[in-house]
Amino acid sequence: MKDHIIEFEEGKLGLDQLINALYGLLKSLQTTEEEWIDKFQSEWWTLEQVYAVALDRKETTLNSDSQNLVYETLENMKTLLKDLKI
Repeated sequence: MKDHIIEFEEGKLGLDQLINALYGLLKSLQTTEEEWIDKFQSEWWTLEQVYAVALDRKETTLNSDSQNLVYETLENMKTLLKDLKI
């Protein structure tokens, strides 16, 4: 998960690719506490919503508010990943 986040931050992945990759990995977790999964999924949902709004508005790039929200969400995800016990 962290590798995909880093690739996104480096511009190697688009937001849609990041969302799909994180979703697949999140769904594959089997030994992780339900509380952690819920927290991570909540952050993932924020990314999904930002992307959906951009698609609805037919935006090809994220506006500054959306970008800030995405990067704040990614920081939250990285913090959760540090706490992950698998």
